[in-house]
Amino acid sequence: RPGSVHDFEILKEDYHKYLDYLYKLPAEAAALSADCQSQHWAVLADMGYIGPEHATPDFHWLTPNKDLLTPQEVLYNQAVGRVRVHVE
Repeated sequence: RPGSVHDFEILKEDYHKYLDYLYKLPAEAAALSADCQSQHWAVLADMGYIGPEHATPDFHWLTPNKDLLTPQEVLYNQAVGRVRVHVE
């Protein structure tokens, strides 16, 4: 694409192409009761993908918190970072 395009803008245009790949099989969905709110696997992403959830229906992502307000959010960001580092 010519010029610089924000990651979330690209995601909004293309996320639907990946939903079939991220669909949980029935056995997977049943085995993960803690993540039963979505039929699709979550995607780990960086802060460039933070945006309103309604912009990407059925697409679930985990991103670090932008503004650290609580110790729990710091721990969450550390956990996401430990998992994401393998992708980077």
